[in-house]
Formats: sequence, C-alpha cells, structure tokens
Amino acid sequence: MIILYKKIFPISKINTSRIKFKEPNFFSLINYIFQKYFIFLIRLFVQKKNTEKWQLNISKKKNYLLKNYQEIKPSSPANFYWADPFLYKYKNRDYLFFENFNIKMKKGKISVGELKNNSLINIKDILNFNYHMSYPFVFNFKKNIFLIPETSGKKRTEVWKSVSFPYKWKLYKILFKNESHADVTLLKNKKNIWLFSNKSVDKFNDHLSELYIYKITDNNFNKILPHKHNPVICDTRKARNAGNFYFEKNRIIRPSQINLKNIYGYGLNLNKIKKLSLNKYVEENYLKITPKRKSSFIGIHHLTSDKNKFVFDIKK
Repeated sequence: MIILYKKIFPISKINTSRIKFKEPNFFSLINYIFQKYFIFLIRLFVQKKNTEKWQLNISKKKNYLLKNYQEIKPSSPANFYWADPFLYKYKNRDYLFFENFNIKMKKGKISVGELKNNSLINIKDILNFNYHMSYPFVFNFKKNIFLIPETSGKKRTEVWKSVSFPYKWKLYKILFKNESHADVTLLKNKKNIWLFSNKSVDKFNDHLSELYIYKITDNNFNKILPHKHNPVICDTRKARNAGNFYFEKNRIIRPSQINLKNIYGYGLNLNKIKKLSLNKYVEENYLKITPKRKSSFIGIHHLTSDKNKFVFDIKK
C-alpha cells in the first residue's frame, strides 16, 4: 500500500504510466551527494591532511621532558618522519641515530647526524635495505662500536659493527635466527651484559606485550642464556622497550612504552630496576609521562639520554 493524492490505493491498481519522473539537475545531484557522503568526505580529507608524524625533541635532563623542550631542527621531510633516537658521544661530539621512516612506502631506514646546538647537521643514511629497520640501538663493547637495529620482519637480529664511525658499518653477526625480536637493548651492569628484547611468539606479530631477558656470557655474542622466567613481563602498558637504559642516583632506569587506549606509543614509563639475575627480575615504576589535555602532542614513545639532556620523540 502507498499513499498518493491523500488517498489509499492498492499498488496493483496504480497506473504508473501517468506518473512523470524528472531527471535531477546538477545542483540537486550535488546536494544529494553532499548530504549522503558529508561525513565520509570530511574523514577522508582529515586523514589526508593530518598524517600523524613523530618528531625529535630535546630538553634538559632536569625538566622531565614536558617542560621547556624544543624540536630538533631540521624537521623531517614531508613524506617521512624521524623517530627512535639514540645518542652516542664520540670524540667529544654528540651523534644522534634515528629511524627515518618513509610514510608512503611504510618502511624505515637508519640515519645519523651530528647534534650541535640542538640541531642536526651532516645527516646521512647508513643502513637502507628492502626491509624495514628502526630502533638503532648503538653501544660500545670491547673497544668497538656496534649497532643493533630492529629487523623483526626478517625474523633475525642483526648486529652491525662500525668500520668508520659514524657513517660506515658492516654486518657482524646474526642473532636469534628465525625468531621475531623488536627493540633489542643491552645493559652493562656489574661486569654482566644483559639483553632485553620484545619477542613475538604468535601469528599476530605482537611485540608490545612481552619482555624477554637474556644474559650474554662471552665476548662475541655466542653464548646467550635466557632468563628462567621469560617472559618476565606480560603487559602492553609496560613491556616494550623505549630507549637506552640510564643511571640516576645509583638507580638503573629502563624506559618503556605505555600502549593503551588503542594508541601505539601513548606514553612512557620510567622504571627502576630493583633486582636482576637469571632467576629474578623486579622493576618498579616511578614516573609516567603521558599527553596532557592542552599539550600539542598525542603520544610519546621513546627516550634517550646522556648526563645533561634527553632526546625523545613525540607524535603530533
């Protein structure tokens, strides 16, 4: 049944040949499309114009990151973002290693520049292959300088050795073959060397939830003993590594990510390591850093430091 001319007729009795249909004009068509797809078009526009990007920032160590910090110049090019910074001092010069991520290709490479007057100069790519690299953890060991980038997509952990610092490197060793490890970070403590890693053991490639610890017992990364309680942490709010360890008032601090509210890299934990052995691991959080209501960023997920300064990345 339909209503027509204020009377009710059975559908079978309506003579549709008498009803005249008009093609909509251009303005009617535009109005229809606008009303029907308005929200969709707005979302599409916003997504294209507001790509979330990580950017590198620096602050004095006493400011705890959120006060009086400034962006490191130059900023990343339009189709890239810079993240995962690592500081390394060499011959009284500060160098900053970082992930240089191509947004269109969705692939990262490792770059380095000299940090001078809160600016990066002489920036060059040092590791750039057909697979993703990030988190360029750099450290010295037995008078040599090594770099362990995140290469979880290759299901192996690569150790690179400096040939001519900071721009020339060679592949030195492969660890954890056929295993997916992310954000490998080393800690030297009381003549012991510990390896912290976020390992994925499922088909979902999850590197956020679990923290694994290993002890390196030789000088060539050949003997690596797993912690007896691996994974030592199972919690997306504090498991994932977020930069190099540092010492503060005789305390060892492990930065870790806060991943919650469906946001990767929502915030940072600063955790005190209280007990560390092959049989036990205990850490205690003493500071959480998260975006504030009036802050200009929506995420912070990595921290590196030396005696005087912090360098970290924030998501705009």
